[in-house]
Amino acid sequence: MFLTFVLVFELTKHLFLSVLLMSLFSVAVVVFYDMRKAKRFVEPEKEGQKADLKTAMQLIVRCVPLAMVAFLNNLSLTVPRTYLEKFHGADVMGYYASVSSPTIVIQLAAVTIFAPLVPILTARFLEGDKKGFLKILGKFGALMAGITVLAVIGSILFADWVLQLVFGAGIAPYTHLFTPIMLSAALIAVNSSLFSICTLMRIIKPQYLIGIAGIATAILVSFTWVKTMSMNGVILGLFATLFVQIAIQIVMIVIGVRKMKADEKITSFTINHLILDPGVYVSRVDNYGGSSITTFDLRMTAPNREPVMNNAEMHTIEHLGATFLRNDAEWADKVVYFGPMGCRTGFYMLLAGDLTSRDIVDLVTRMFEFIRDFEGDIPGAAARDCGNYLDQNLPMAHWLAKRYLDKTLYNITENHLVYPE
Repeated sequence: MFLTFVLVFELTKHLFLSVLLMSLFSVAVVVFYDMRKAKRFVEPEKEGQKADLKTAMQLIVRCVPLAMVAFLNNLSLTVPRTYLEKFHGADVMGYYASVSSPTIVIQLAAVTIFAPLVPILTARFLEGDKKGFLKILGKFGALMAGITVLAVIGSILFADWVLQLVFGAGIAPYTHLFTPIMLSAALIAVNSSLFSICTLMRIIKPQYLIGIAGIATAILVSFTWVKTMSMNGVILGLFATLFVQIAIQIVMIVIGVRKMKADEKITSFTINHLILDPGVYVSRVDNYGGSSITTFDLRMTAPNREPVMNNAEMHTIEHLGATFLRNDAEWADKVVYFGPMGCRTGFYMLLAGDLTSRDIVDLVTRMFEFIRDFEGDIPGAAARDCGNYLDQNLPMAHWLAKRYLDKTLYNITENHLVYPE
């Protein structure tokens, strides 16, 4: 697009025509390239299905505050330059614009660097990963600082020569402004990046304060500094406006980060199931009203390496295990729950108290001996007592209980009592 503008302007020397053709080229890129590429990521419309115009309009309406905030932010940065021309004339404004035009490079560099980070930061924010979120921001800040330092050094060494080469010797009295303008461009880049961060953190409407505060500051300094100090006043005005906006955004981001809360990950999901062997493990200990409840993981098969148990035999183990536990003289009053895991590789048992795996090895062993040796009618396996009473398999329950006893419980070691790291 930029090359289109340069080529057309070089051939025609007509600014309006160059901008028009550049805009038409941009539209052509969107229609013939971007839209085709985007279709790969959009679910194809089903036959007879129409686009959800209502949803699209709702999205547009929700984005209106965002557009207004962006407009206010940008407007506040144009005020000092507008008053520069008003107070000191178009010639002075022309010199200022000429000196400041190359500084757009640092803003483009910031956008190029920051844009790929937006989806990553969004993911960290939605996950509640404060450490990861702040780590990425820190790296971006360090990179921006490095680019700014290099740009300032380059401007000190080469600004005078480059500006006179491009604009002629008449620009010489103003080349000293390039370095502070470069610093203001870096702050504009930071301000723009913070705006994106606030947006992904859903801090939108509060940003009206940023735009309004920025405009108020810009108008104030324009009637004082710009009027009395000309181009130097514009630079100072931009610094003041940007410092106000950046300070407010940083406060908002800090508040937002403090409110970040990660979704609590289920304890069992944090265990590496690829190296988890059958055993008796403490899954978690919860406290309710001053009392502790320990959840035990009675893992009977090696996850993802051995076949899972079928529903019927697990159903039988559940009925027999619950019967044994509720009638055990020592533990009956501490039993909270006994039931199957959804992955069908074992059972969960909840007992009152802050307990260790070693504390219940004898209880679990006796329970599975009861299941292995049980004969007769399965307790609760009747239509009146159970919602799926026919789904039972006692012989297979015998086999699984014996296997768990022989391979795990009778000779259990510490490796089968504590989750692997």
